[in-house]
Amino acid sequence: MPLKSSVKTIVQKKLEEYEGRYNHMYLDSKDKVTIGVGHLIASKNVVASITLHNTKNNQPTTPASLKEKQDEYNNVLKQKKNYIEDILLRLDWNIITTFGKGFSLLLLSKPSFSAEAKVVWRNG
Repeated sequence: MPLKSSVKTIVQKKLEEYEGRYNHMYLDSKDKVTIGVGHLIASKNVVASITLHNTKNNQPTTPASLKEKQDEYNNVLKQKKNYIEDILLRLDWNIITTFGKGFSLLLLSKPSFSAEAKVVWRNG
């Protein structure tokens, strides 16, 4: 049974809230090249059917050539995969001796994709 247009609109809106909307190619959480609202680009040959533009000052200019689109696809594939990074929540500088400074870091840390995120306090 097809979805009612009102339900389809709600689903599209929620999907965009969850996925985000990107006007460029990027790696998704499964390291697949994706564009828009989670639209998979299965291979560099698929970009031939996608309209993309070169930009200047974040504004579209000329249509991208097939070579430019395929080069961009390859560049996105070369990005770091499974990249995890700590998020700095707070940094405090303090004097610990008359000769130097110390610091405290409050981080949101996730040591691996399967691990739970945790708040970590580090002193240095």
